[in-house]
Amino acid sequence: MFLLWSGIVSAYAACPDVDALVEEARAAFADAEVQEARGTLSKAYEALGCQEATVPRESLLALYHLDALASIADEDSKAALFAVIRAVSVDPDAPPPSLFGPELASQHETWAGRLREDLVRVRVVGEGHTVWIDGLALGDEPVDLVTGEHVVQARGPQGWDSRVMDLSVGGKTKGMPVSLEAVPAPAPDPDRDPIRPPDPPPVTKRRVSPAVVTVGVVLAGAGGGAILAGSIMERGFHDDAYDADSYGGCTRSQACWADARADKIGADARAANAAYLTGYGLVGVGVGIVGLEVLVLRTSGGGHGLGLRGRF
Repeated sequence: MFLLWSGIVSAYAACPDVDALVEEARAAFADAEVQEARGTLSKAYEALGCQEATVPRESLLALYHLDALASIADEDSKAALFAVIRAVSVDPDAPPPSLFGPELASQHETWAGRLREDLVRVRVVGEGHTVWIDGLALGDEPVDLVTGEHVVQARGPQGWDSRVMDLSVGGKTKGMPVSLEAVPAPAPDPDRDPIRPPDPPPVTKRRVSPAVVTVGVVLAGAGGGAILAGSIMERGFHDDAYDADSYGGCTRSQACWADARADKIGADARAANAAYLTGYGLVGVGVGIVGLEVLVLRTSGGGHGLGLRGRF
């Protein structure tokens, strides 16, 4: 009986909880232990194949977004790209947390725009199993998913089966106790497009002021420089172990050393945040000035109101 119980405990212990691993990796990353965080995230990926409970979509997004952030911090652009694409495949409308920085947000926006319309229609073939894809339960009706890597889970009379699979047109569900059929998602019916309103009457627009555009570009450029400085400061903040022998005139042997070290950590964090905020503010003002000058031009002559120029 003891051996049987030990086997059961070992079986469960062999498959750790994905959320717990992600939180462990998040704590390591917060302590600037990037390699430790990435190692823990690798264990979380391995654990996806042995789960005996539904892995929620939020858990997968948390795993992929943190993996992308840690890979960027470790200068592993390839791993960061794969993590971003995995997150987009789960939900292209779920961007990473804003505190993860502008680089990750930009990558998500780029790949969401590219993959959003690359859909595959998936349905379960046969009966006897309940199937989830990325935490979404599949019923009798097919679902449209972004083509790519997904976590497929099936529960039937023989128990659970979880694995990471590439769902694409013509793909095979080898090894799964249930079959999935993947076909191209139908394109929108052009005959059902709404009736376009008549084109507005032509208007005469004034010339763009080069001086105003220059001011906007300069402000946006200065903001970009401040954002870059904030990124460099943030990376230095995470890489600094803050173990110098002296801070603020207090040596390690003095009682004030710990307080002086904490003040230094807080000052560095505030400096990085201030650089980010200043940069975003300048970029916003600069882009706003250029946008108002280039895209929104007041009509001249007898017309009134605003005219829009640009391609949408």
